[in-house]
Amino acid sequence: MGHDVTLVLLSVYSPPDRVLYQKSHETLWSCRYQGSAGFKVLEAKSIRSVVAMVPLDDEDTGRYFVTEKLGLEVACMGGMEEELGDDTDE
Repeated sequence: MGHDVTLVLLSVYSPPDRVLYQKSHETLWSCRYQGSAGFKVLEAKSIRSVVAMVPLDDEDTGRYFVTEKLGLEVACMGGMEEELGDDTDE
């Protein structure tokens, strides 16, 4: 009898640019997006960590940098906070 397997679709980026990596004292992983050629399907249980790939600059260079633990702390970066509550009119 079969069993259920949870799959994930992920995108594999290029290896980091070695020059930028060395000049940044081995802290900046600047990679290129590979489009659909980098798509890969794996079993979800094989995931060891989750990272975000953030555009490196405003120009369309195709370069992204790796960051871990990107979460709710970025909600405060915009400079505007919104109170959560009931939006119904009284």
